[in-house]
Amino acid sequence: MASPETGSTSMTNPPGQLRIDDPSLQRMPGQAQSTLNQLIGETKTGLMGIRPFLHISPETTICRTIELMYDADASGVLIVQANQVLGIVTERDILQRATEQYERISQQPVADIMTPCPTSLKFSDSVQTAIKQIAQFRHIPVVDQRNQPLGILTPYRAFEFVDALLTEVAES
Repeated sequence: MASPETGSTSMTNPPGQLRIDDPSLQRMPGQAQSTLNQLIGETKTGLMGIRPFLHISPETTICRTIELMYDADASGVLIVQANQVLGIVTERDILQRATEQYERISQQPVADIMTPCPTSLKFSDSVQTAIKQIAQFRHIPVVDQRNQPLGILTPYRAFEFVDALLTEVAES
């Protein structure tokens, strides 16, 4: 139950089940909550708006990476070689590592600042799994069964998807 002083919600989740702590869900009829939980558990990550996504080679310079991300309005980019994800670079990586030393590192390959072997999601993973991962990692590559990149999941895209599910369930 929500505390009026803090607005926080204290709920215990069944083992392995995701619970979205939103006070408005407490007003949702039991059937709607059940439907929402079922959708989150059964819907596949690949349907969460993982495309379009930007990918570059590990040799791309940091300077060029910044240009590409800016032009594409992308907050993260996958580093791909031979159609396999080698790493990921996000705005945060660039800001943390490049800002103070930009002149020195701008022509270095992006592989020097990427997060190697990032945690990834399979296209067929559940939305529940994806949301648990996005809570730990802000940008997650989504790959097929051969580990070839299909897209990238960001907190914004995950939020948009869950919001759409909530709206759909509330209207049904």
